Amino acid sequence: MRNNNDIKKAFQNNIESNLFKNIIIRLIPILIIMMFFVYHDIYVIKVTKSVYLRMLVIVPALLIILIKILYHKSTRIVYILYIFLLVFSQIMMYGKIIIHFNNQELLNSSILGTILVVFIVSLDLRVNTKYVIAVYLIPFLLFVVALHLHNHKMYMVILNIFPIIILGVIANLLYNKLLYNNFKSNYLLEKEKEIVDEQNEELKVLDNTKNKFFSIISHDLKNPFNIILGFSDVLKDGYDSYSDKERKHFIDEINNSTTVVYEMLDNLLQWSSIQINGIKINKESINIKSIINETISVQQLNAQAKNIRIKNIVEKEIIVDIDKQSVYTLLSNLIANAIKFSFERSEIIVNAYFKDNQLVFTVKDFGVGIDINTVDKLFKIDENNSTLGTKNERGNGLGLILCKEIVKQNKGSIWVESSLGKGSIFYFSLPI
Repeated sequence: MRNNNDIKKAFQNNIESNLFKNIIIRLIPILIIMMFFVYHDIYVIKVTKSVYLRMLVIVPALLIILIKILYHKSTRIVYILYIFLLVFSQIMMYGKIIIHFNNQELLNSSILGTILVVFIVSLDLRVNTKYVIAVYLIPFLLFVVALHLHNHKMYMVILNIFPIIILGVIANLLYNKLLYNNFKSNYLLEKEKEIVDEQNEELKVLDNTKNKFFSIISHDLKNPFNIILGFSDVLKDGYDSYSDKERKHFIDEINNSTTVVYEMLDNLLQWSSIQINGIKINKESINIKSIINETISVQQLNAQAKNIRIKNIVEKEIIVDIDKQSVYTLLSNLIANAIKFSFERSEIIVNAYFKDNQLVFTVKDFGVGIDINTVDKLFKIDENNSTLGTKNERGNGLGLILCKEIVKQNKGSIWVESSLGKGSIFYFSLPI
């Protein structure tokens, strides 16, 4: 039922839009014809009363053209005025019949003109079924009442015109039905095409996800393990042949590679879980300043290794109902990313504030920054965003992709502003 209502609404919008596009082309011939008949009424048959009736068509036609010129998007107003113009055109012709009732020649001409106008209206009227009869009957009933008030013998005139009105109603309903059925077929085909395109896009994303998954397993995870195995073999086979400084270097490399593998596996497990099961959002009342401090404390050792200071500048206590695990994971990944690309003895600033019914978090660093081409690729699964940090820290870009998935599941947004050589600000917003 809802689908049919959507189609009917789209059909009506299509009618109004097409009418709006071509309205001046439709009205100019009408105005030319009306002006000719105004001249004919004044100077040929010398019946000035007819001129007032012509104004019923001329005024709304000029008003429609004026609105079209001044207001380029007023399709609904123009459509309604055009329907009134069609109604007024019938009233104009019925009025001419009354004026010329005692002049047989002009009366016959007016009756033929009325029949012609009703016929034209039946071809041009585009309204919902329930309005079609009203558009025809209101002018006709006014005409019947006017004849009665003027004590005219109206039966033959009514018999001449009424069948044309009935045919006009039937023709209009049939024509609109054909137009609607044709529009409905095209509409459904277009929707099916959109669905197929969306499914193809989803398949592409799934294929890219699969490729990324295997790339991580075959390459990104393998390299750190090679380093761990290589240096551990060196220490195992020749421990005594190396100095303490060299052994410390080997242990540092093993530690760094182990950290990379751990973070990568953690992100990989979370990412895979989201792909399979999504995220179970568990909103609870939390203190935002406290969770930022908690996240910073976990990243403090990594920051201290580069003499980086992490500042929480949330000024006041913010208590909101939000998914704590999502916030923690997002902040952890973004702060870790900021540390990786920050220069030694710099700082990282973390903040949170309300904006437009959203809670916005920011993680700002003063590191290497990101060029504009890379910014567009950061959150895409099918792009290779692996970049070494300022101390050659390894990564694979999976953390930011995980952040995008978490934000998406929370119906939020994530974006970045960056200037090459000056640093970056990562934002994410969550609805509250």
